[in-house]
Amino acid sequence: WWGYGNGNGNGNGNGRGNQTRLVVYDRTNFRGDSRDIVNNANNLGAMGDRARSVQVFGGTWELCDGAYNNARCVTVSQSISDLRTLGLRNGVASIREVGNNRSRRWWE
Repeated sequence: WWGYGNGNGNGNGNGRGNQTRLVVYDRTNFRGDSRDIVNNANNLGAMGDRARSVQVFGGTWELCDGAYNNARCVTVSQSISDLRTLGLRNGVASIREVGNNRSRRWWE
């Protein structure tokens, strides 16, 4: 599910309450164009290519820079102001919220 944020860290303000979500920004330090993600996003398209920071509002999330077996994935449970510090220099291709079984990828 994709929502549209307003770039100020508040997401889209649609009243989801305490539901976990992640906000992707196209600039470092949680600035610029933003997109809310709830559950999974298997193909982020152009926004994923531009992803530079993420704000975490609960949960643990897996961010991958490619598809299937070629992906480099990292797991985050806190906001990251610059994804390049985690080795995600070319953006993010997919995101999913992970549960107790962190060893599995979204395509398995």
